[in-house]
Amino acid sequence: MGDYLPFRIQASGAQSGRLRDLQTDSSHFRVTCERCQNMDQHVPIRTPGELFKVVCTVRQALSDGDIEQIDAGPMKGVVAFDDFSESSPQDDVVLYRFQCPSCGQNFVLGAVTWNGTGGSWGKTQPLSTS
Repeated sequence: MGDYLPFRIQASGAQSGRLRDLQTDSSHFRVTCERCQNMDQHVPIRTPGELFKVVCTVRQALSDGDIEQIDAGPMKGVVAFDDFSESSPQDDVVLYRFQCPSCGQNFVLGAVTWNGTGGSWGKTQPLSTS
């Protein structure tokens, strides 16, 4: 079980020099387990640099086995998460879904890349199967 401190992305602008530790309002989500509790943060993404810090953190969690990638459904992009990098061609909008193999909590990484308007990482409800 990793300690994914890179999710505490260095703040920019007026908050420069401070670390953000933003928790999402998880009242309507299940409680995360010990395995994925370090991924249980809402992280806004405002710049390409922040996006790729989150991508690196998610890759480490995947490598550690603390989360696994799942189908993103009809909104998924063309570029596989394994191939997503700063130097590769990117979809205009990226959407990747993950879940904890122990408790089943779902997480989503989504961002608009074509104009840099941002995105986020955080908990999400499972996709509807209907």
